[in-house]
Amino acid sequence: MKLPTFVRFVAPSVLLMLTLMALPLLVTFYLSVRNCVPDMEIVKVQQSGPFGSTESVTQRVKVDAQGKPITICKFVGLEYFRSVLGISKLDATSSIANEPDSMPGSGSNSSQNSSQGKRSTEFMGALRFTLLYTLVTTPFVLLLGF
Repeated sequence: MKLPTFVRFVAPSVLLMLTLMALPLLVTFYLSVRNCVPDMEIVKVQQSGPFGSTESVTQRVKVDAQGKPITICKFVGLEYFRSVLGISKLDATSSIANEPDSMPGSGSNSSQNSSQGKRSTEFMGALRFTLLYTLVTTPFVLLLGF
């Protein structure tokens, strides 16, 4: 088969595979290395009722001139993957030194470590279940299909 004929036969399937598989994968990776959060502002709200008025402090999203919420996006790199896998970029002593609010006796760093351990355990549990499910169901489905 000549090259132009081969390209005409293969090009539609290659374009379809790139559109349906590679493009979503690239977009997902791009979104996973960025963190976009709405810009919040603290406001005082006065609520009136039959027994008087109360004032409370709450947060709300800042909006632009068109009424759309303002979001702040920043590049976070592989931090999301590190947090899911429980891999810390810094060791515990340097993270305490960099955080002014966490004193060694305050316990805030230990709660952070326990939540990080919980996320790591959840991820490993989900990974274990997925692998077990795949290894058990795939042969069964193949045998049933045959």
